[in-house]
Amino acid sequence: MEEFEDLVPTPDDEGRLELTYRAWSTVDDVIWTMGRTLVFLDLSFNSITNIPDELGDLYQLKELNLACNQVVALPESIGKLNKLNELRANGNKITEVSNTHSHIHIHTYSLSPCSHSHSLLDPSSPRQVQAAQDNLPV
Repeated sequence: MEEFEDLVPTPDDEGRLELTYRAWSTVDDVIWTMGRTLVFLDLSFNSITNIPDELGDLYQLKELNLACNQVVALPESIGKLNKLNELRANGNKITEVSNTHSHIHIHTYSLSPCSHSHSLLDPSSPRQVQAAQDNLPV
C-alpha cells in the first residue's frame, strides 16, 4: 500500500497543494473533500474545463490558482469562500464574471491572457487588481 500513498494528493503542513502540469481535464474528486485543511490550491497549467460547485466546500481556501486551463466559467459556489483573497484565473476561456461573485472580497485577481511566467501577479502589491483582459464584464 505504501507505493500508492503518493497517488492521493494531500496538502502540506501549511495547507498548500500544488497540482500543476498534470494534464488534468477534470479535478480529482478527493480535492473537494479537503475543506478543513486546504488553504492554497494551485491547479494551474492543466487542461481543466470545469470547476464544480464543490469548490464552495473548500471553506478554508485563501488562494486559488486556476491559471492557464480551459475553464469557461467560475461556479456560483465560489461566493461561499469567505476567506478567499487571491484568485488567479488568467489564461482561461472565461468571458464573463457573474454578479453573484460580487460580494466576495478578493484582494488580488487575474483574468488576463496566460503567459508562461510563474510570476503572474506583482507580489509587492498584495491589493493589486489585474483584470487586463479586454472587454471583460465584471
